This record gives sequence, structure tokens and C-alpha cells, in this order.
Amino acid sequence: ICIDSTGEYAVSKLARLFQERYNDFVLYYSGHSNQAGDWRFTDADVTFTDVVDQWKIRAPVAGFEKCRQNLLIIADCCKAGTWAKRLVESYFQSTLDSHHGDVYVQAACQQFQLSCDSSYGSLFTLAYTQYASLDFHQGEVE
Repeated sequence: ICIDSTGEYAVSKLARLFQERYNDFVLYYSGHSNQAGDWRFTDADVTFTDVVDQWKIRAPVAGFEKCRQNLLIIADCCKAGTWAKRLVESYFQSTLDSHHGDVYVQAACQQFQLSCDSSYGSLFTLAYTQYASLDFHQGEVE
């Protein structure tokens, strides 16, 4: 999903993704956010609830009915910690249960902080991809 996409398009792509036969889902967002940490698109913002609701309503896929499909959300945007806070609140308010899987949030910064950018992109994404690349190459050598 590219930055020029609409919020409606992004949510519809997530709905289709969550219908796929995967044991787990990793959703990585690196981009702009609003003051509440929600992901910014051209026409609307995508909220934590938008993403989690699409994950919760996914239809069981043949052969995966009893499989726990977890969702990891990695948010690299300003105020990303807000989504981690919303996750905790969701479990306390029982709007999420772990019967069909768990939701995890990794935030690039705390809920009142701004994400750090460089001339090459976000520092969090640069560090994350650099570490993943190192880990991958070390695995090849061993």
C-alpha cells in the first residue's frame, strides 16, 4: 500500500490480506500519522481499531479453522506508542481475546514522541532493516 493510497483502499487491502492462509501476520507501517498516532492516507486516517477489526472479522480459511493467527503491528510513525497503549486498553476492556490469536504492537516511539527522520528515511526503519540484513547474512554464513 503506497502513501498515495486512500484510507479506504488501505483497509480493503488489509481485509483481503487477513483472508490469506498465513499462520501469522506482520504489518509494517512507516509513514505519516495524525496527532493520535493513526496512519495518514490521502483521504482519511487508518486507526488501530480499523486494523484490528479487519483482523478480528477474518473468515476461517479451510485448514486453519483452529489455528491461532497472530498479528504483529510495527508502527514507525510519530506518536506510534499510542497504538501500544490502545492495545493494552483493548485487552483490559475485553474487546480483544486471544482465542484466535494475539495482537502485538512494536512502536518506533512513545505516544507523545515524534519519529526521527534522516535524509535516508526514518531512523527506526533504517536500523530495523539494517539489523534484519545483518541477521540474514550471518545466518547464511553459519
